[in-house]
Amino acid sequence: MHPRHLRRRNDLLTDVFGLYLKTKNFHWHMSGANFRDYHVVLDDHGDELFAITDPLAERPEARRLYTALDQRHLSPAADQR
Repeated sequence: MHPRHLRRRNDLLTDVFGLYLKTKNFHWHMSGANFRDYHVVLDDHGDELFAITDPLAERPEARRLYTALDQRHLSPAADQR
């Protein structure tokens, strides 16, 4: 895998995982008249996003390349290094 492709894959992994966390945050803090409907939709959406993260992270690892190792590698500040 070309380094540029690995970087793009890591960026995608970062975006998908960040969206997963935001989705779960809304899920956990949902309230109001449509609570049940939104709660279920956000829970399903969160599950789908989380399911995407594993294949994104494992494919490069199988080729002895490295994905983000911890939260520091997922932050925008990591681009500044």
